[in-house]
Amino acid sequence: MSKESIKKIQKRNSNFWRRLLTKCLILGLRIKSVDVKAYILQALGKIGDDLADPIILDAAKSKDNTIRRFAISALADIGNDRAIDAIIDALNDKESDIRATAAMSLGLLGVMKAED
Repeated sequence: MSKESIKKIQKRNSNFWRRLLTKCLILGLRIKSVDVKAYILQALGKIGDDLADPIILDAAKSKDNTIRRFAISALADIGNDRAIDAIIDALNDKESDIRATAAMSLGLLGVMKAED
């Protein structure tokens, strides 16, 4: 999914279309490809429908590093308290790339909050 497509959906601010797209992407998580799942998680974070929040939070605990990394980035897009707590937890991950992603995500959240 392109950034342009996501921006168009966000601009319309149509809950119906956001929810429909979110449900379709959630169904796409059944695909076995780690890369596809990772990009779906990224898109779910950008879309920002709260239906996806528990799925992204769960993915942040995945055994797969790629899935965890993309989920943590998506949590930064969500930015609610539960998402921030999960990102903070990821700072203690055994994998350095996960810790780095968590630190960058928290940094982005700081920038976004400063802009608000």
